[in-house]
Amino acid sequence: MRPVFRLAAFLFFVIILLHPRPAGAYVPAAERILEPLTTLNRGITSLAVELETTFHEGQGTGTVVREQLLIGVNGDFRLVRYGPGGETILIQQGRDLVVMNPSEKDAAETGRIEGVLPALLLRRSTVELVKELNFLGVRTDITGMDRIEKTISYTIGEEESSVPGSRLWVEKERRLPLRFSGVCSRGDRMVRVRAEYRDYRTAGKNLLFPWRMEYYVDDTLSAVSSVTGIEINVTAPERLFKPDGEAQAVKPIPAFINIRE
Repeated sequence: MRPVFRLAAFLFFVIILLHPRPAGAYVPAAERILEPLTTLNRGITSLAVELETTFHEGQGTGTVVREQLLIGVNGDFRLVRYGPGGETILIQQGRDLVVMNPSEKDAAETGRIEGVLPALLLRRSTVELVKELNFLGVRTDITGMDRIEKTISYTIGEEESSVPGSRLWVEKERRLPLRFSGVCSRGDRMVRVRAEYRDYRTAGKNLLFPWRMEYYVDDTLSAVSSVTGIEINVTAPERLFKPDGEAQAVKPIPAFINIRE
């Protein structure tokens, strides 16, 4: 019986060793998650995007406006909104974001959330991208995994329910931004704003751009932007990314709020 016992014990240990055991999924550091995004758009120096944006007002259908978005390298962008009250211009150069000639409604609707995607797309290095996320309130030392509908994504930043801060969701397969959430001030209160980047399509040879962008304030849909046209490597003079000194009003847009402040 002793040889049979030894054989049974041996087989038992073999089965234990070979049987698949649950293990935590490997989650790379933020730099590894973001690296493909910086290489994907190499060779692209600027983007000109035509948008149709609907601002939702309560339970109504909302106001539809036309927008022109010009994105330069390293996060610079210029957004011109042709609304009922005239042109409103949103300009970001470096880390300064201002709105020019805002109407009362535009001032309420415009926030730094609109500058997140342009700030991420045409970065020249992963180091620059990580620094920008830190500025946007994201703790880049914290990574995880999540699922948006059926899509598995990496997350960078703290859980939304923990402390004031920002968080980025990046699609695991293609490493594209899917969602950004942050906390900002509206008047005398703090609100959580969120952007959803959907329906990525190819423009040109390699560029992948979301054809639909949804913006939420405290989980209520605030605006939806749909792409109607896009051009790559258009002429983008630096002066377009500087506020006009003769503008009627230039209002700085505050940064996202995070616990480290």
